[in-house]
Amino acid sequence: MKISTVIVILAFLLASCQKDEVRKTVIKQDVSFRFDLVEPTDLKNDDPWNFDCPVDVDGNLLIPTIAEIEVKDSNNDLLTFYPFVFTLNGKLYTQSIKLDAGTYELTKVLLLDGPGGSIIMATPVAGGLFAQYVSNPLAFEFEVNAFAKAQLEAEVLCYSSEKIGEFGFLWFGVTEIVVRQFCFFGDICANGGVQYQDETAYGGDFGGSGSPWWYYYDLTGQPTQNIYAGQQLTDGTVTYENNQIIIDLGSSILQDDDEAIKIKGFNTLPASPLPLGTYPYKGTQLIWDVAPFPYYVIHIDLSVPLPVPASAPYGPLDFAGSGYEDLTGGLQPDMPAIFKIHVYRTFNGQTTEMPHSPFTNLGNENQPLCVSYPDRIRIPGEQFTFELFILVPDDNGGFEYQFYHTFTSTDGGQLSTDPGSDKVVEFVLGTCVSSPTDLQLNW
Repeated sequence: MKISTVIVILAFLLASCQKDEVRKTVIKQDVSFRFDLVEPTDLKNDDPWNFDCPVDVDGNLLIPTIAEIEVKDSNNDLLTFYPFVFTLNGKLYTQSIKLDAGTYELTKVLLLDGPGGSIIMATPVAGGLFAQYVSNPLAFEFEVNAFAKAQLEAEVLCYSSEKIGEFGFLWFGVTEIVVRQFCFFGDICANGGVQYQDETAYGGDFGGSGSPWWYYYDLTGQPTQNIYAGQQLTDGTVTYENNQIIIDLGSSILQDDDEAIKIKGFNTLPASPLPLGTYPYKGTQLIWDVAPFPYYVIHIDLSVPLPVPASAPYGPLDFAGSGYEDLTGGLQPDMPAIFKIHVYRTFNGQTTEMPHSPFTNLGNENQPLCVSYPDRIRIPGEQFTFELFILVPDDNGGFEYQFYHTFTSTDGGQLSTDPGSDKVVEFVLGTCVSSPTDLQLNW
């Protein structure tokens, strides 16, 4: 069906104070947009022209989901916004954009099928053939008053890339956008006051024969027996119950090894320590279903705490009451970081926060957080900054996102921190991870 679209732009004032982690408080006017769909007969002339709107593979009219709005302020600086488009009672609306009070020119109105997507509808520019079909072709002035509602009216037509000249875009310019992506993953070290030393450990209270030293678990002993690391008693234990071996590491942690725990049962004890490759049970879980035997050798690659100066200001219990409690395994000395990334574009001295920013990994902490942003590929010199905020304890007994690092990229270039072959920037806050990382952060 041939249709055109009338866009009525309603602006209203909300005096509000909005605090960002690193930016000063400002007062801006909210400006929102409403779109009314009308039949082609509502056009102001009867010239035959094809205004068919783009449709999907099923022939259904494509509905815009995001708008690209560009305005020019009194300093001739161009400001670009990407508010979401949503449907309410059959009407199309956008989220509000914010402008200071003053005089502006509306220089671009595009309705897209998604971030960096295809243009579905647009407002023609004065001088183009299609300008005759709208009451106010671009660009035209409008006012944003500090204490009064502003109502702005404009019209859009269904867009076809074949009619770019008729829309006047050869003069006005069309923005081509590529959606780019960087991914991040982090750990935090809640090992306050503690550093660790790797040791070979065994579970059980009974010393084995031969050399080097080893211990074993004997079912004739207590159900819960001790863990020895480097021949020293630790606060960890092993328990046998209902054909299960249950391991409690105490204040120690496993070494970074996929087979840090190895278990084998015996009817007759061996005369010497076992070669590592002979254990049938290997992994990192702390509860094991095992076949019944009177003896078990429980070999553990353990990192035991040392009484050394603090490597971090916080321990696991300092994160009680935060989202870290909901992580798999709960509060630990080494935990996936809960963080967010703010994404900004800076061009010609103007800084704009990108759509969907900030991005957060809350609720999906065990997976990399991938950040998407629109890059205008025919506009060189755009600088993108990615500000990292990590959820940590604050000074008032609560928790807050604190700023820790800024990554940068220009146009479609590489990130300032090399993510390596896995394409994921890995960071560690504190010192508790022995493997190399892309970015080491201090508390």
